Order: sequence, then structure tokens, then C-alpha cells
Amino acid sequence: MSNYSKSSAILVVLLVTIIEDSGLIAWLALLHTSMIYMGISIAALVLLVVLLIEHSIMQRAENPDFTGRVFLEIIGFTTLEVVNWSVWLALLSNTSSLFSMTSLLASAYFFVGFYIEHQITENVIT
Repeated sequence: MSNYSKSSAILVVLLVTIIEDSGLIAWLALLHTSMIYMGISIAALVLLVVLLIEHSIMQRAENPDFTGRVFLEIIGFTTLEVVNWSVWLALLSNTSSLFSMTSLLASAYFFVGFYIEHQITENVIT
């Protein structure tokens, strides 16, 4: 957070953490409703919007030059994050036990998928 004091940086991190956690909770709750709009899951749309807000706040805090190009990049890595969460949950929902092969695959996907997504995010935001 280059242009902010330490206390402002802490508040921004706290804000985006609350936004992301709330979005993930809403996404999980909406998954059980199976609501679809124009062929797209409402849960996925809610998660996309929440993460776009979160990533936009982080981008603005790190780099005030918020252009249309930057927003398109944010849409790209935010979409990747929604896909990562969705694939991970789909893999995890097919597990028979915590130590099954599918569970291990879900864990590996989670770590690799989010490592890649966070590297992309870091390159865009900084």
C-alpha cells in the first residue's frame, strides 16, 4: 500500500477481508438455491461482483491510476478466482472422505490454482 499510512493499510486489508469473507459466505449459501439467470449461476455472479469490488479497492489502494485497462485486467483475474473457487468446491463435493484421492486432488488444485491466480493478481496490482 504505497500511498497509505500503516493504519490506513490495515483498514484497507480489514475491509477487503470482510468483503471477501462475506462474499464467500453468500456464494456458499446461494449455491444451494440453484438460481440461474441467462444460463449463469446467480451464486457465481454474486461471487464475481463481490470479488470485483474487493480487487478494485485493493488496486485503488495500491495504485491510484485506475484505468479502464486496469479494470479489464481485474475482471480477468477475478473471473479466474471465481473459476478456482467453483472447481475446488466441485472437486471437494465429490469426496468420500477427507483422505480420499479426490480430496487430495481438490487440495492440490486449490493450492496450485490460487498460487497462480495470486501471482497474476500481484503482477497487475503492483
